[in-house]
Amino acid sequence: MSTQATSAASYTTSIVLFLKGLCTSAGDAFASMPTEGKIGALLGLGTFLINWYYRRRADRRAERLSQINTES
Repeated sequence: MSTQATSAASYTTSIVLFLKGLCTSAGDAFASMPTEGKIGALLGLGTFLINWYYRRRADRRAERLSQINTES
């Protein structure tokens, strides 16, 4: 392998292993939480995802309306 390919492979491997370690740490931390903490974390994540979804929808709707208004 060339030096460039070796370097790219080592960076890719480092990133993959870092992300794997991060996920493992998060999983272990979640597993050791009390039940109330797990419920709170899941509710927080659910709230974030719902807000993200509806914000994207509103942005798309506003973009569509602005395109319609500029065409008229």
